[in-house]
Amino acid sequence: MHIDIDEQAEDHLPQLVERTVAGEEIILDSNGKPVAKLDVLEEKTRNHAAVGSGKEK
Repeated sequence: MHIDIDEQAEDHLPQLVERTVAGEEIILDSNGKPVAKLDVLEEKTRNHAAVGSGKEK
């Protein structure tokens, strides 16, 4: 799924992350051009990089 970051991504980021974790490929577009892709981290990486969760070391 392609999402325009200027119109949709900011308001829907939690849902986009949930969909990514569920296995959907999410591509973020800007002005119709792909600029980023959401991807699931491996379990080991997730345990050490909890950005924004208050678990930073």
